[in-house]
Amino acid sequence: MSYKLAIVAPYPELSKIAQQVCHELEVEAVIAVGDLEEGVKAARKLIDDGAEVIISRGGTATAIAKQLDEPVMEIIVSPYDIIRAVARAKRYGDHIGVVGFRNIIYGSKSLEEVLDVKIEELEIKDEKDALYVIDKAKKDGIQVIVGDAVSVRYSKKLGLKSMLVTSGKESISMALREAQELVAVRRREKAIAEQFKAILDFTYEGIIATNAEGKISLVNPAAEKILGKPKTSLLNQPAGEVLPSLALKRVQEKGIPLLGELHRIGNQMVVHNLVPVITNHETTGIVITFQDAGHLQAVENKVRRELYLKGHVAQHTFDNIITCSSIMKNVIEQARQFAQAEAAVVITGETGTGKEMFAQSIHNNSARNDGPFVAVNCAAVPENLLESELFGYEEGAFTGARRGGKKGLFELAHNGTIFLDEIGELPLKLQARLLRVLQEKAIIRVGGDRVIPINVRIIAATHRNLEESVNKGTFRQDLYYRLNVLRVSLPPLRERKDDIP
Repeated sequence: MSYKLAIVAPYPELSKIAQQVCHELEVEAVIAVGDLEEGVKAARKLIDDGAEVIISRGGTATAIAKQLDEPVMEIIVSPYDIIRAVARAKRYGDHIGVVGFRNIIYGSKSLEEVLDVKIEELEIKDEKDALYVIDKAKKDGIQVIVGDAVSVRYSKKLGLKSMLVTSGKESISMALREAQELVAVRRREKAIAEQFKAILDFTYEGIIATNAEGKISLVNPAAEKILGKPKTSLLNQPAGEVLPSLALKRVQEKGIPLLGELHRIGNQMVVHNLVPVITNHETTGIVITFQDAGHLQAVENKVRRELYLKGHVAQHTFDNIITCSSIMKNVIEQARQFAQAEAAVVITGETGTGKEMFAQSIHNNSARNDGPFVAVNCAAVPENLLESELFGYEEGAFTGARRGGKKGLFELAHNGTIFLDEIGELPLKLQARLLRVLQEKAIIRVGGDRVIPINVRIIAATHRNLEESVNKGTFRQDLYYRLNVLRVSLPPLRERKDDIP
């Protein structure tokens, strides 16, 4: 990943070392030279050119951080850097003034005994302080100034010996690594913020958030539309005054969500949720979500039209099968266990024993219960139409084919279950195609050449004796063994007289 890093070096020597480190680490960074205010100007231009983080040192880093909004990563001046500079300065005198911002010079005086010199910590808070502080130091008898680039520059003007505190490669390398990590974190945070904004802006739900004082801190466009008020008139307003009929105070005090409540706003009914924001066991705000009840009804009607009217949903569960018969109870328990598997199931039983009810119950009790349940009666569809119904067709496959083609029932059952009722009536030609679907887990539409992968569980049912059909040659033996992995045999009512009232 490429990071837009920039280095502002307070002195030319640091720029050269930084270039070496970037080359050795194979890190791309734009490098500029500038101390304090000049450094701020350089940083501002680098940010305008797209820099995501500025790397600098000492007073220049502090000045940039104060005046600009972009993050600044400081090249740390280590105690070793100070020790090395003071040791070099000792050659010019033993009364040494260490000049700089507090974050640079703190603790320097403790080096007196180690290096056998007298050290004064001379703090500056602004570039303008430097000349006055150094001039005063000269009058106080200080012989050598140790500090950053600006301190060295002013010392030379005043005729004082000076020694620059330089940074080593390790400090620059560390700053580069931390800058890369900082940019990565900021990018992730920005991506999350953009995702959050997209969710707020384009969700159908109105969303309002309050702070700990109960004032509105967030309003999304859907909330503006439902309330009929602009965001600017809602922000920082007490939520209890804007939405007086909502139980905001109760949720704030008890910290318990209130869900699915009906509330009238103007001439429309909305369904709203009040969810407390809990931080350290205290309610620090509330998130209010609401939807137009009319929109929810429209969505429900659409779902009903698309699913229920097409018959691609299983309505029955094992709880709907009422029996007093121990035989039937054992069958139900066996079917419950089969539901947890992914293998094909064959349900046998006489007409009227509830084969489709068991098929729907197996689907609803399986891991595929969120997927479609597609049922087809193989005996009820004419043979010349059954192939195109099961496997679909491409445009122009035959006279009267729909423009654009049509999905078959196997495609519609993708990630769900297909129920093949009266499987014993399936023509031999289609039995061969069904066998291939079971083997390849893919279909080819009629008139097409494209292989379409499918993920479907097959439940088949029949009132016939399939073993006899295999012996007669009316049902393929290989298909029989593919389908008959799990078998549920439903007893007729005459064998479970306990169910007769």
